[in-house]
Amino acid sequence: MENSATAGVIGKGKVILKLTSGKTSSLCNVLYVPSLRRNLVSGSLLNRAGLKIVLEGDKVVLTKNEDFVGKGYLSNGLFVLNTISINANASSSAYVIEYANLWHGRLGHVNFTSIRKLKDLRLINTSESHETGKCPICVESKFHKKPFKPVESRTTDLLELIHSDLANFRTTTSRGGKNYYVSFVDDYSRFIKIYLIKTKNEAGSMFLKFKAESENQLGKNIKRLRSDRGGEYSDKALKEFCESNGIIHEFTAPYSPQQNGIAERKNRTLKEMMNVMLLSSDLPDNMWREAVLSACFVFNRIPHKRVDKTLYELWKGHAPNLSYLKVWGCLAKVPFSALMKFTIGSKTFDCIFIGYAQNSAACRFMCLNDKTINESRDAEFFEHAFPLKQSLYAPSLSKRMHDPENTSIVSETPVSETVNTSNLRCEVELRRSKR
Repeated sequence: MENSATAGVIGKGKVILKLTSGKTSSLCNVLYVPSLRRNLVSGSLLNRAGLKIVLEGDKVVLTKNEDFVGKGYLSNGLFVLNTISINANASSSAYVIEYANLWHGRLGHVNFTSIRKLKDLRLINTSESHETGKCPICVESKFHKKPFKPVESRTTDLLELIHSDLANFRTTTSRGGKNYYVSFVDDYSRFIKIYLIKTKNEAGSMFLKFKAESENQLGKNIKRLRSDRGGEYSDKALKEFCESNGIIHEFTAPYSPQQNGIAERKNRTLKEMMNVMLLSSDLPDNMWREAVLSACFVFNRIPHKRVDKTLYELWKGHAPNLSYLKVWGCLAKVPFSALMKFTIGSKTFDCIFIGYAQNSAACRFMCLNDKTINESRDAEFFEHAFPLKQSLYAPSLSKRMHDPENTSIVSETPVSETVNTSNLRCEVELRRSKR
């Protein structure tokens, strides 16, 4: 490089070079170097692809078997080829590195301020500059009007005030048949828990579940519940329950949902994280259930705005382990279960990483072959490869991905509890919605 610096190679793959002439050329063994801001092609690589390079002053001409392929012109000491795109699908996923680092992806495209805080708290280890530019997927999926910031009083202890709101996905039923989730946000820690439900009238029963779980784990009692007048908490039974347990249920003023701003903002944040996960991985919209659960899992592990601690630490009392976080939607190779032993051939099947298991130290995966969902503690992750995007980082993910004869390699039952994560501490979440 010009300044004698070195650059790390993260992956290797195949790229389709498409020139303005309409001709294409397949380049193999292309190195993926995230620190480079331009796509560089060596002459020897073009030669190996069967192309002949002819230099004519400030112009370069590419031919193959005496047929014209493409051309380029000299600019700032380099010949710039006239290309249309380099693997359109691949370029759409290059944002993962070119505009944001790996931790930005692992943390659900959280803001760079939070990443710097995590680094300062020594919860993540990265020496890279985080502010490499705007992330296109973030801009596309998180765009919204600037809000008016109200003055809010803060509580001084856990469970003094719980904010609750309902998120509606009626137009897109999730895999598993869910249409809503109800959120509960602790005012003091800002820790958030969500429960997936089919109908909005299930919100009341989810509050009872949240109350039992949180009070039992924390040894404290909920004093106030705040919600809007959306109707999910209008049933008489919940009113009587709150009165008998000394819980003050506060409602927003009529037609003023902004008074429940904390819960609404947290829901908006989770939806934005969910949306960016789906967009960056090209997974279908009905996977929002897995995406929003993962978004909530990650969100609780980012630092509090006003305190140098994560939401998780404020709620649990100890710092979280972030070493096993992975980029949502990436390729993962998961080993076969212990009951399916093979002496020859592949010992893994290709999956998409879709989140973290509840109440166990495992990750969740969707098999590319038959779309079954499995949980496993052992997996090899390829965080720059997104199977549904067919990116340049994964030129040939697996023959099983397209081979119908191999659909029997994964059963409908989850892979037995077997990421080999010796340093993984199981952080049991209180959320117990059926998955």
